[in-house]
Amino acid sequence: MTIDDLVAKVTDPYERPARLYPALLGLLPLVVLVMVLYGPKATALTAAVTVAVSCGGLYMTTNLSRELGKRLEERLFREWGGKPTTQLLRHRDNTIEGVTKCRYHAFLANKINVPFPNKDQEASNPAAADEVYQSGVRWLLNHTRPEDNKKFDLIFKENVAYGFRRNALGVKPFRLP
Repeated sequence: MTIDDLVAKVTDPYERPARLYPALLGLLPLVVLVMVLYGPKATALTAAVTVAVSCGGLYMTTNLSRELGKRLEERLFREWGGKPTTQLLRHRDNTIEGVTKCRYHAFLANKINVPFPNKDQEASNPAAADEVYQSGVRWLLNHTRPEDNKKFDLIFKENVAYGFRRNALGVKPFRLP
């Protein structure tokens, strides 16, 4: 990894707020404690922090933050009975009214070239229905992540906020009380 790769990771509009900030928030109490306890020896501490950052510490921190957030996310999805987007597309979920849900199904079915299950098909084979719903959501995700992040700016901002909250919750067990 070059210094350019590290700078790109830390200055990326998604990486920094969604991955680095939660990790740094988790480390903040420890850093404050070390500074309070070892403040007079700050030169050694400063040197150690500089070396750690220079040797990929921030990159490692962002990846660790993401990994912990993803692990938590997987566990939560299992506890909740699936991804929230999949749950919303299920006929048995009433969060979205039927007419709108039918419109969403028709739109996504057209995009993935697979018919969405009706209520009876979903009830008889929920796992197969979830696969279709997840495929539709994956298509939507892939088509709302443009390179410039301008066309779907609100979705990008919500993804950053979601990544921040997920990763901050993921690093929570490792912070000081």
